[in-house]
Amino acid sequence: MLKKGELQFRYFLDRASDEDDAFHPLARFILKQFRAGAGMSMRPINLHDLQIRAADKATMHLEFLAHNIEVPYTIIISPYNHKQEVELSITELAKLGRPFIIKPANTTGGGVGVVMGAETLKEIIDARQFNKNDKYLLQETIRPIECAGRRAWFRVFYAFGDIIPVGG
Repeated sequence: MLKKGELQFRYFLDRASDEDDAFHPLARFILKQFRAGAGMSMRPINLHDLQIRAADKATMHLEFLAHNIEVPYTIIISPYNHKQEVELSITELAKLGRPFIIKPANTTGGGVGVVMGAETLKEIIDARQFNKNDKYLLQETIRPIECAGRRAWFRVFYAFGDIIPVGG
């Protein structure tokens, strides 16, 4: 309907293509139209190509390090289907502290696949079975400060070309 001009909208917030490949053609079509200037009345809030890059927690972790942004101590391990053995030194594992967090790099939102409070190599081995094609991050646990009796937090949003830091 979009291609035929039968459906129009002013803004497009892509909340699906990172979870379901069936939405990739739509997101790519809108991105192509926007970049070509053909659909200037229709603006993507989050550009598909940037969203794909930003959704990879391992890539973003390395980007943050490259730009001197403080991040928790993290070990990035290969997907199980690429390398079944986990190669960690005792020193690396000790740097994580106890407990630590295990999370998939590309499984997004809501803590899906995340293991909080991990303490053993067995938990790392078991967690990698959740998504055998995904990289995993092993991270030290960071305890947030409290403000007015509540945990402090922050998020950074990117919309319409603007970077919007938010905290509370």
